[in-house]
Amino acid sequence: MAPASRRPGMRSRLRVPSVLPPPVVPAPVIPPSLIPPAGGIDECIAVGQVMGAFGPRGDVRVQPFSDQPGRFQKIKRVFIGPELLPARILGRGVHGLGVTLRLDVVTTREHAKRLFGTMLYVPEAEAVKLPPGEYFVHQLIGSMVVTDTGDDLGRIAEILRTGSNDVYVVRGARGEVLIPSIPDVVRNVDVDGRTVTVTVMPGLLD
Repeated sequence: MAPASRRPGMRSRLRVPSVLPPPVVPAPVIPPSLIPPAGGIDECIAVGQVMGAFGPRGDVRVQPFSDQPGRFQKIKRVFIGPELLPARILGRGVHGLGVTLRLDVVTTREHAKRLFGTMLYVPEAEAVKLPPGEYFVHQLIGSMVVTDTGDDLGRIAEILRTGSNDVYVVRGARGEVLIPSIPDVVRNVDVDGRTVTVTVMPGLLD
C-alpha cells in the first residue's frame, strides 16, 4: 500500500523528549566553629606538627609546640596546613613526648602518612595562655639572637625538642649555632622586638 500523501498545510510535530535539569546539590554547610579566621594563617598559630601515622585508622602522631602536651585535651578542632583545612578532633592519646590525634577528615593510614611535616593551627584568639618564660614557636622563629656583649649570632631558623629543654637552631654569619633554652644561656626574650639575648657559655660557639 502506498503511503498516504501529506495534505497541503499539514505540519509535522517533532516530539523532543523533555530533559530535566540536573538537581542542584547544595554546598556543604560548614559549622561556624570550623570556619577559619577571616585573616587566614596570619591570625593563627601553629600548635603542632604531624610526624607520621599511628595505627590503621588514620590517626596522626603530632609533636606539640608546647611543654605541656595535655593542652591538646582542651582543643576541639584544628586547621591543617597553610590552606587551613578544618578538622574536628575525635580522639586523643599520648605517644612518647607527643600526642596522637584522630581527625574527622583523615580516615586512612596512607592519608596520615602524606601529612608528614604538616603544621596544625588554631586561631590565635583560642590559644592557651602561656605562663611566664614560655613562648609559642611562631613567636621565636625568625628572631635575632644577640649575645649580652652585643655580638650578632643570626636568627632562629628552627626549634628542636630534646625532652629536657628546647634547642634554638640559629643560622647567621658564624654558620649554624645551637643554643640550649636554659636560664643560664637565654637571658631575655623580647617577643615584640623579635630579639633573644643570650650568654655565651664556654664551648657554645666552638
